[in-house]
Amino acid sequence: MPGFSILLEEGNARDYSCILCSLILRVPVQTSCGHRCCLSCVKEKRGSSGTFICPFDGIEVTEVFPDRFVEREILNLRCKCSFWRAGCLWIGLVREYEEHVSRCDYINVPCDFCGKDIPRARLQEHLSQCDQRSERCKDCGESVKISTLRKHQQTTCPGTKIKCSHCGKDIFRGQLVAHLERECNEAPAPCPFAKIGCAATRPMKKNDKRKHMENAQLNHITYLYTFTVELGQKLSQLLESGSCSESNIDFLPKIRCQFSCNIPLKFLALDSNYFSS
Repeated sequence: MPGFSILLEEGNARDYSCILCSLILRVPVQTSCGHRCCLSCVKEKRGSSGTFICPFDGIEVTEVFPDRFVEREILNLRCKCSFWRAGCLWIGLVREYEEHVSRCDYINVPCDFCGKDIPRARLQEHLSQCDQRSERCKDCGESVKISTLRKHQQTTCPGTKIKCSHCGKDIFRGQLVAHLERECNEAPAPCPFAKIGCAATRPMKKNDKRKHMENAQLNHITYLYTFTVELGQKLSQLLESGSCSESNIDFLPKIRCQFSCNIPLKFLALDSNYFSS
């Protein structure tokens, strides 16, 4: 730690200044050439070489000696706080300075959120307004930075209520997908059989989709039958070629379930003669 950054109320500051950091001496030592430095400044200046060059004499300094007399003089001098320009009115002995600094309202301390240096007296006010601090969203309970809270609530918060763009119903954002898939009668969606041949590939409103599903039931079963037959043929070819074994095609029940879920049960029982005609 370098010297004291203080303003002396008595004595000549130049008589008590470190030749290396120019501040008031902290734990002063004297060089062999008669100059004084802070012990910490000497250690930093020495580095790995163990010596340093005196900036006044240009002499290589290899040894320093504690200056207890000057240290006692300095510690008993009256001084002002280094933050006196910021408004600190403290005046005391140098030996009391460290204790004062630990509680001085004018010394800068870093904000835990944004990292800015803030005078200690204003820190609590700054913390209450800092846009980098986190706050729990009132809608979903997630911890979000103040600076992004509004954007979070407007774009991603699952607990914020929004209007369905199709039916106008107020819905929690986190439930929007389920609402569109299961409840909303105005949300457009393509025919689920479009992937296996149905020409209705464009999104339709729920009511239009329901009518389409009712009118195209036989066509849908035909598409499903054709798809299943083709799939069976491809699997048979794979088995015959040795590319896969029966143990590797246990996904068939899943495929069957996937398509049967989209077909009313009454049509699964359709007379098989329909396909042979």
